[in-house]
This record gives sequence, C-alpha cells and structure tokens, in this order.
Amino acid sequence: MPTTPAGRRCRTGWAAGLSTVAGTALLFLTVTGLAITVGPFHASVEWGLLLHTAIGAACVVPLIWYCLAHWLDYRRYQLSSVVLLGYVAVAGLLVCLVSGAAVTWQGVFGLRMSPVWRQTHLVSTIVTAGAGLPHVAILLLRLARVMPAAIRYAVRSTALAVTAVAVTALLPLA
Repeated sequence: MPTTPAGRRCRTGWAAGLSTVAGTALLFLTVTGLAITVGPFHASVEWGLLLHTAIGAACVVPLIWYCLAHWLDYRRYQLSSVVLLGYVAVAGLLVCLVSGAAVTWQGVFGLRMSPVWRQTHLVSTIVTAGAGLPHVAILLLRLARVMPAAIRYAVRSTALAVTAVAVTALLPLA
C-alpha cells in the first residue's frame, strides 16, 4: 500500500477502490446531469434523471468520505496548481451535493423547483468538473509512466462510467 508524505497509509491513491467509486460516480453524474440540462425531453433523458438522482443520493456519503480521506492523505503537499485545483473541485462538489439535495427535495416534495437551486446545482457542477478534470488529468500525465495504477484508475473509472451512461441511454428500449 502506498504511503503519503507524512508516512501514513494512502487510502485514496490510484489503486484504491474508493477512488474508482468516486471517479466513476462523478463522471456518470456529470454526463447525465449535462444531458438532463441540454438534452431534449426524451425517455433516455428521463431515465437519466431518475438514475442521476438515485446514484447522486447514494453517493453523497461515499463522496464526502472520499474527499475527507483524500485531503487527510495529501494535506501536507505543498500548494501548487494541482493542489489548488483539487481544493476548488472539492468546494464546488460540496455546493453541488447541497444543491443536489435541495433540488431533489423540491422535485419530490415541492410544487415547483426553485430556479436558484437549479442554477446553483448547474454552476457548481461546471466548477467541479472544470477543476476536477484538470486536477486528475495533470496528475495522470505526470505519473502515467511511473505509476501504471494511474492509467488503470483512469481506464477503469471511465469504462464503468461509459457503461453506466450507455445502459441509461438504452433503458427506454427495455
């Protein structure tokens, strides 16, 4: 098991299952969320909304757990552009989780949905993806040659997310 600069066991490295769950969930939620926002009213988008909501609700605790564990693993790293991108992504994700809970609550129990919460959820998604994807991509480019686990993480997370999106798109045919 890899260690952090502090000599602790790293729980959120490339090979960690929690990292794969977080990466897969974030990719799936981003793609389905953007499809819901810009896609036409269609059965695939409706299924996407249902699965986006269900997976988003199921992943709130694992995502918070991952972010906290990741911060504990790497908090002693010197501030750099990659570290700063990570902090911006986590801030965006926390706003996204709160606004997602509010939008879900309004969708289930409300008569109408607040445009402010919907817009907050959309903007925080863009902030999270806009900072999180470069955070991971820069590290992948730097470490791909020396850490094969980084490439396996990227392939595994992307393949799982693409599979989940494809299944979502095909659900109306079932």
